[in-house]
Amino acid sequence: MLFSKRLKVVLDVNILISGLISKKEGRANSPSYMILKQLENKLFTLNINPKIIEEYDRKLNEKVREDMILASDCSNFLNLVRKEGVIDRMRIMPIIIVPNDPSDNYYFQSGNCLGSDYLVTGNAKHFNPIKDDLIELGKKLKIVTPSEFINIKKY
Repeated sequence: MLFSKRLKVVLDVNILISGLISKKEGRANSPSYMILKQLENKLFTLNINPKIIEEYDRKLNEKVREDMILASDCSNFLNLVRKEGVIDRMRIMPIIIVPNDPSDNYYFQSGNCLGSDYLVTGNAKHFNPIKDDLIELGKKLKIVTPSEFINIKKY
């Protein structure tokens, strides 16, 4: 599928974990796994910051130690993130605070993440309280589930 402007996307770590578990289990129809394949095929731009990379590394390696995902898949994916991800510097404080899960504040500490088209997460309810803040700031970032993201028309 080709389209003129690639979407800018932030992926919550739970999407990566779910996608890599699905890969290990051979569930190619899993929305999270399909999103990882889209990233691999450069169908969207991954926006990240140093804290997101750190979280990806920490959580994925934790799942490798628990034997939930394969070490080779983890390594391949982290290499892809470092190669394809658009990294932006972080602000000291997030512009928006996530009250339901303050550990998610790092998504809002860099301009490229705030300026993305989508934040894909399995925990969309954590972000419900900040939707008005995004609108107030004039941000176009939409917070969606993996299934919603897969169904977005990109052409």
